[in-house]
Amino acid sequence: MTLIPLITLIVLITVLTCSGIVENKDKAEGGKSAEMSDKHVEKKKSENLDLSNISQSIKETIISGKSAYKKHRRSSSDQGDNTWAMNEMQEELKEISRVVQDTAMNIVKKDEIKTIVQEVVKNIMQTIKNEIKSEIVNDVKKELKSELESQIKKEIEENIKENQFITSKKQDEVVKEINKKISKGNDLAEKKFDGIEFDLTIIRKESKAQAEELIKLRKALSECEKKYHSVLNMANYNQQYSQKNNMKILDWPEKRDEVLRRDFCEIVHSKTGIQVNPRDILAIHRVPKGEKSRPGPRPVIAKFINSESRVAILKHRKTLKECFTLLDHLTPRNIELIKRLNSHPKIEKSWYFNTHVYAYDINGDRHRFDVADLDNLNDKLRGVRE
Repeated sequence: MTLIPLITLIVLITVLTCSGIVENKDKAEGGKSAEMSDKHVEKKKSENLDLSNISQSIKETIISGKSAYKKHRRSSSDQGDNTWAMNEMQEELKEISRVVQDTAMNIVKKDEIKTIVQEVVKNIMQTIKNEIKSEIVNDVKKELKSELESQIKKEIEENIKENQFITSKKQDEVVKEINKKISKGNDLAEKKFDGIEFDLTIIRKESKAQAEELIKLRKALSECEKKYHSVLNMANYNQQYSQKNNMKILDWPEKRDEVLRRDFCEIVHSKTGIQVNPRDILAIHRVPKGEKSRPGPRPVIAKFINSESRVAILKHRKTLKECFTLLDHLTPRNIELIKRLNSHPKIEKSWYFNTHVYAYDINGDRHRFDVADLDNLNDKLRGVRE
């Protein structure tokens, strides 16, 4: 606490201030007495002036006036000048009186000094009270804060100890419970494992039997596939063999009252010179168009009694192309096989001859294909290098 030296300093400053004010007041009173003496000098013109509280310039003026007055007094012939000097002195005295009055007005009175001192002391005491109050509050806060911190630390430590004790107990209980559950789980797992092992033995036996049965089924399936392919090839061969003496005619314009047998023989004779006996043609007719048929006249199927007449006419197919197009009458499966071969990247060319389909690969090797090869053309051409 540094308040005692501060209070002492403030009291000293107050005392000095009050003494200075009193001195100023005494000077003011001295000025008033000087004013009274000046008035007395003006009346009697014999008393001396108190010039201690007047400014140096005014003093010099008064002294110069006195000297002038003495000079004029010595010369009895200059009475007018004496009168003028007296007037000048009166004017200067009035100015001095006015200055003294202004100075007296600015001097502080005793009551005002007392009031000022009381206000200063009051403010000082209020400031001291506020500082003391703030210091006390800060000290109390610090003490309360330290007490609260120590109390909270103690409570936290006690809670930590209690929680550790409770946690250790709970951990023991949890460990015991977990061990119980683990033992029960082990027992159940052993029982289930025994059951699963038994089921596995049964499943293994069943899977073994099913595997053996599957092998048998695969063998039977492969045999069925072989039989299916052979049957399919045989059926396609029989159908193609039955159509061996047939000829397919495309792009032959249709007429209203046409006689196909007669017209066909006449066209072949006029273009190739081959004499075709109408009796050699067993049957000839137009085929109805299907949904996927190409536009144009309906195709014609001609069935010959023997293959000699058919082969002789097919040799001149280029000559007869002006009138119509001659083709072998192939089965739908053979047509599909030729299309697939022509679109395969490893096949150069394919054709039909004598109920079979043949093709050259890109290496120039010839292969024979059956309709059963439609599903495994890649396997059939696996050895062909691109």
